[in-house]
Amino acid sequence: MEESQADLSGGGTLLAVHSDARRPDLAARVRWEGDAGHVQLAGLSRSIDVVADSPLGTRERHVDGTGVSFSGSLNIGEDTLLYQAVTGKGVGRYFNDRSARPASRWGPTGGSSCCAARASTLYYQHKWAPDWMTVAGASTLWTSDDGVLRRPEELRRVVYASANLIHRLTPTLIVGGEVLWGEATQVGGASATNMRVQLSVRYLLF
Repeated sequence: MEESQADLSGGGTLLAVHSDARRPDLAARVRWEGDAGHVQLAGLSRSIDVVADSPLGTRERHVDGTGVSFSGSLNIGEDTLLYQAVTGKGVGRYFNDRSARPASRWGPTGGSSCCAARASTLYYQHKWAPDWMTVAGASTLWTSDDGVLRRPEELRRVVYASANLIHRLTPTLIVGGEVLWGEATQVGGASATNMRVQLSVRYLLF
């Protein structure tokens, strides 16, 4: 059991929408670990009330959120392959991207419906030497608008790809550099890309 948090909160004078949880979120998982790596299957259940306030009054709808995650790792010598696939409805806060944040939207007939979201991640961790390591891979997140009214400027899909080089100078000092590329596509069809380069230093106190 996990304390639930609101996914949806916003609006203005004419329309304000927020969501509240009826009960704690329920999560369960089964995991296998061995010398070759691990495999994990997890499930999530939520119960959410969506409230819309407007000059015409207050409207409230109830939606159920569910999600499934399959993830694991595969050890290849000193290297590791990491993967995950996630799908769900109304589980936006469990995704690490704002394109999946809304728990639900008002449908064309006045009801409410959860936004479905799918995500996948694939990364490879390679050790060049005892003190040198690279992690490279890509991830994508997609939100559905089937049967749900969404604004053209809202995000439909986000794709990331990144690669880094990390060096442990001393047992407590780690430095590294990373290149990150991303592409975002909106519901209306517009898309844009961006690239970022960052350098970081980490010092371990304990």
